[in-house]
Amino acid sequence: FNAEYAKSENVRKISWLETGFGLQNIVHGYAIVTDPEQTKFLLAAAVGDSVKMTPMPVERYHWKKWYDRSGSSRTEIKTEDSVYVFEMPDMNLSLEAEFDYNTYRVVADMNGGPGVYFDRVCSTFDFCYLWKDSTHWDGHIFQGWMLEKDAQDTFFIPFAMFTEPLTILQWDSVTMYAKWFEAKVPQKVNGCYQIGSANELYGFSYLVSGKDGYEIEQDACGELTADIVVNKNVLTATDSLHKDADHLLYWVPIGTAAKPFMGKFNGKGHTISGLYLKNSAGNDVGLFGKVQSAENKVVSIDSVGVIDSYIEGKEHVGGFVGAVVEKTNLSITHSYVNMTIVGREIGGLVGGNNDSVKISIDHSYHSGKMYPNSSIRDKAIMGGLMARAGSESSIAISNSNNKGTIDIADYILVDAGGLIGTAEKMTAFTIDKSYNAARITGNKYNEYSAGREVGGLIGRIASRHVVISNSYNAGDIDLSSGGYCNNMAGGLLGLSFVDSLEVSGSYNRASITADIASGLIAEASGYKLTISTSHNDGKIQTQSDSHSMASRCNASGLIGINENTSIINSYNIGQIEIYDSYDKKTIQGGGFSTKTESLSIINSYNMSENAFDVCQALPKVMANVFFRNQSTCEGSVSKNSPEEFADGSIAWALYNYSAEGVDSHVWGQKVGSDPYPLLNGAGVEGYDDGRTSVAFKPSVNSFTIATQGRKVQITGAAVG
Repeated sequence: FNAEYAKSENVRKISWLETGFGLQNIVHGYAIVTDPEQTKFLLAAAVGDSVKMTPMPVERYHWKKWYDRSGSSRTEIKTEDSVYVFEMPDMNLSLEAEFDYNTYRVVADMNGGPGVYFDRVCSTFDFCYLWKDSTHWDGHIFQGWMLEKDAQDTFFIPFAMFTEPLTILQWDSVTMYAKWFEAKVPQKVNGCYQIGSANELYGFSYLVSGKDGYEIEQDACGELTADIVVNKNVLTATDSLHKDADHLLYWVPIGTAAKPFMGKFNGKGHTISGLYLKNSAGNDVGLFGKVQSAENKVVSIDSVGVIDSYIEGKEHVGGFVGAVVEKTNLSITHSYVNMTIVGREIGGLVGGNNDSVKISIDHSYHSGKMYPNSSIRDKAIMGGLMARAGSESSIAISNSNNKGTIDIADYILVDAGGLIGTAEKMTAFTIDKSYNAARITGNKYNEYSAGREVGGLIGRIASRHVVISNSYNAGDIDLSSGGYCNNMAGGLLGLSFVDSLEVSGSYNRASITADIASGLIAEASGYKLTISTSHNDGKIQTQSDSHSMASRCNASGLIGINENTSIINSYNIGQIEIYDSYDKKTIQGGGFSTKTESLSIINSYNMSENAFDVCQALPKVMANVFFRNQSTCEGSVSKNSPEEFADGSIAWALYNYSAEGVDSHVWGQKVGSDPYPLLNGAGVEGYDDGRTSVAFKPSVNSFTIATQGRKVQITGAAVG
């Protein structure tokens, strides 16, 4: 600025203010005050001088009118254009520039799709919402509108508020291009469709269900030839859905209720990432919506991983399969799911199943987050691998696991299991070499007529024959007490009604907290229940707002409420606690059982302390059973000291126990290293029982020597 001063008696001041659409004190522009040649910027002018005022609107606004505010009233100044040129009167001036929001046209271009071109008028002042697609294009999914015709990632979703470019001028036109995703049928080689892109994955889905007029092929064979990315960054680092999920491409499950998938799918070791489907009222959702096998055939899913994905529905929601049709044979092998699953009936791999199905899961797993749909308040069924299995079905799970978290939130009716939520009236059920490491949690509730049945492996099961072998739970279960003994949790099983149950070589090492809590089985009812070579290492605790032992609440090391149970070659080393809030004290629970009708314990031990008013289980059969502390109940057994557990005395007695049908050589302990006996079959090393040992060195002829208990048998020795 070159400041110029001139002494004059007829200089008058020029001032101005800006407004925008009736809103005061909001700067929508300003005015440049100059001489006509624009050589000087003026703050004042001599009377009679020419003055030029030029409006300068900010982006998204345009000049509307000039007003004279010098007098007592606001007077509009008429000009041919926005520039106001006048002679300076003999008075001070106060002028006003009014600005308005720009108005522009938005033109829709269908970008190759069918339909008409149409437009709408929008203003930077108004909320300008975009059209929803009003046309249908076979084989394509409409995603939204683009400012650039070939944009890949940046687009506006239908019904979104459109934010126009900052440089738009009054009555400019903005063209929005429809964004389409095309489903392409993959090429078939040797009878199998070769899927190498997201477009071909959708094409495979379309042809299975015959969507949009595609030639239907329900028993199609599909193979992945590359990793498939449908959407990027669906989940955050905490497995939550990203906030801009509306921009994600919606997944169309392979197979529907009307046209189930009946073929084979082999991932060839590849992954599918970025599946997104959010429909809280939808059923049969997953990578596959619904599957069904023809007679004497198997629907198979092999060697595929689904990652960074989010699936939400109501019933029959699963990472791989939403629902299985009656009498279907389904096989899932060497596959995994790492994603977030939401719904009322949800499974990490398989959701809901109809009756009379046969399902085998081998070398497969789920990880990620699972929680119930907050908009639905009915009973929730949740399973780390499978939600529910129907009656007269056969289920076999081997070499598989579940990791992550299962959050049952504040649901008051829940069947939840680390592997299976619930299974009803099964003909056969086996779990072998499998485990759960997912933490299972639930908020506190105070409903009387409700219940949660939760298990590290199975929440609730009713079956003719159940076999659980060489499996374990490492995921903490924390169900805040409701005060009415309606939270039930077991390290392996929550609630079971079975004709026959065999648990062997299995254990729990996690903390279990519930109203009815147990290291292995919370409650079991059946004709023949056997727990062998199994143990609990985790802390088991419960809490009651009344006299805990007078109520149904209880805590136990191996099995809680039960009938007709045999415990053989098993142990508990986990701490058992019941917190009685009625008189504010902690009571030690039973190591084996607290409530039973018919229980036998053979060749086993318990190291949890027992005190106060809790009796150790007094079964009808107790043979070669050892306890850390003596119970206060009448007829109870005597206690064994920590030294006897550590020095090999008890291990020796367990290892050398002899009874029909009992293999005692499953025990072992290395004295000095192991503080108590273990189920490793190694025998007792370093134990001194005060007996004379037999050592030999063959000199001429070979012979054999064997010992059993107190017997020594030598065969093949020569005379002399």
